[in-house]
Amino acid sequence: MSTDPTSKPAEPPSDPGRTQPAEQDLTSGEPVVEHVVEHMVPFWGKIQQDFGNVIAAMDAEAAADQTMQEEFLKRPDAVQAGVDLSAIKGIDPQFDEHQFISISREVFEIVHAARAKRDAGVSAQELTPEVDAALKAAIAQDQAHNRLHLFPGIEIEDAKIAAAKVDGGKEIISTHYVVKGEEMERDARTLSVLTGTDAVLQWEEVWTFARDPSVDSSSIDHQMTLMASRWYFNHLGWMVSTIQTTTGPSPIAPD
Repeated sequence: MSTDPTSKPAEPPSDPGRTQPAEQDLTSGEPVVEHVVEHMVPFWGKIQQDFGNVIAAMDAEAAADQTMQEEFLKRPDAVQAGVDLSAIKGIDPQFDEHQFISISREVFEIVHAARAKRDAGVSAQELTPEVDAALKAAIAQDQAHNRLHLFPGIEIEDAKIAAAKVDGGKEIISTHYVVKGEEMERDARTLSVLTGTDAVLQWEEVWTFARDPSVDSSSIDHQMTLMASRWYFNHLGWMVSTIQTTTGPSPIAPD
C-alpha cells in the first residue's frame, strides 16, 4: 500500500449499466442535450415550412408548364363558323380538316412558285386541267413579254375551310386565305420593276378544291413526297378547281 500523501485514491470502476448523469451546461445549469433539442425545434419547423414552400412552388411551375404545353399543342381552328362538314365526312369518314388545311396551304405555295418560276410543271399535280390551262396561259404571256410575275415575301396569315359540299360523289371544299406580301412584275432581262411596288399588301383569296374519294392517290403521294421530295404531305388526290381573289390587294402598315 502506498503511503504517499499526495496520491489520489483509486476511482471505483465504472458500471456499464449505470445511467450517467446528463452533462450540465455550466452557464445555465440545464442538461446540454435537452437545451440543444429545445432550441432545435423552431429550426426544424422552419426547415419543414421552407421545404413545403419549395414543393408548392414546384407544383405551381409544373402546372404552368402543362398549361403552356397544352396551348402549344392546340391546333388553330380549321373551319369557319357555320360551315357543316357532315356531308364530307358522310362519304369520307377519315377526313381531317386540319390535314386538309395543311394540304391547301402547301398547294397555295406551290402554285405561286410555279407562276414565279414560269414553270407550270411545278404545279402540274395540284390543278384540274382547266386551272392548269389558265396557269399555262398566264405563264405564256409572261414569257412573251419577257417579264417575271413575282410574289416577294408572300405568306398565308390565315386559312380556313369556308364551304363544303358533295357533288356527284366528289368532295368539294373551298379554302379562304388571308395573304400578305408583295406582288410585282419585273423585266426578265433587266429586273427593273414594270408593275407593282415593294409595299407590303394584304388580300384574300378563295380556292376551291375537288377530290374523288374513290380514287386511290397513294402512288402519286408516294412519288411526290418520298421520291421527288416535292410535297411535305400526302395530298390525297385534292386538286384546285377554281381560284378567285375576293378582297384587295390593299397596303398594310409595317409592324
